[in-house]
Amino acid sequence: MKLLAINVLYRPNDIGSSSGSSSTTKSIILSGYDDLSSFGFFQRSTVREYIVFISRVLSDKNPPGTRQQVIKDEYTCYVQTRIDSQLSAVIVCDAEYPSRVAFSLLYKVLTEFEKKYPKSVYLNSPSILQSDYQLQLETINDYLVKYQDPNQADELLKIKTDLEETKTIMNQVLEKMFEREDDLKNLVGMSEDLSMSSRAFYTAAQGENGGCCLLM
Repeated sequence: MKLLAINVLYRPNDIGSSSGSSSTTKSIILSGYDDLSSFGFFQRSTVREYIVFISRVLSDKNPPGTRQQVIKDEYTCYVQTRIDSQLSAVIVCDAEYPSRVAFSLLYKVLTEFEKKYPKSVYLNSPSILQSDYQLQLETINDYLVKYQDPNQADELLKIKTDLEETKTIMNQVLEKMFEREDDLKNLVGMSEDLSMSSRAFYTAAQGENGGCCLLM
């Protein structure tokens, strides 16, 4: 079991207000950490690009007030978006990581982030919303390390949360989040998060086997 990344994003309210996939509004990654030690040195930059890309896509596509489990090949992503703070948390892990732990961790990460950074902090500082990773929360990295072993999550699972009140969409396949089959391909082609080599890899993989391993 492997926990690869945890990101917290700000999701503007006007996302989704424009029809189609051409809207330039997108979520901003406020804070996040990853552990890519299981990948080769030369793979890590590409893997990190895909994590950034998929985190932004999930935040953009996930309706406020909901949480989702999204599957892409042998990897699973979890996303939760809050209505009041306009924050999304995204976890990227392998398919073996327990969903109950992942959902509880999403809740805890969002709660800790909101405690340190009230909404006014990022809304009243335009520079924070102009580029990614402008706010640091070392607690997220601590969770990334601690919960590599989900057996350490007993205390996490005992926390009284509002998870039951949050609509959950389970086992969503990434491509099904898009209105048309080609929307994901188009988004990959236009994404500023992916280098030319990463986009070329995705295109080649799609042509060879009809699917692309999100993280190489």
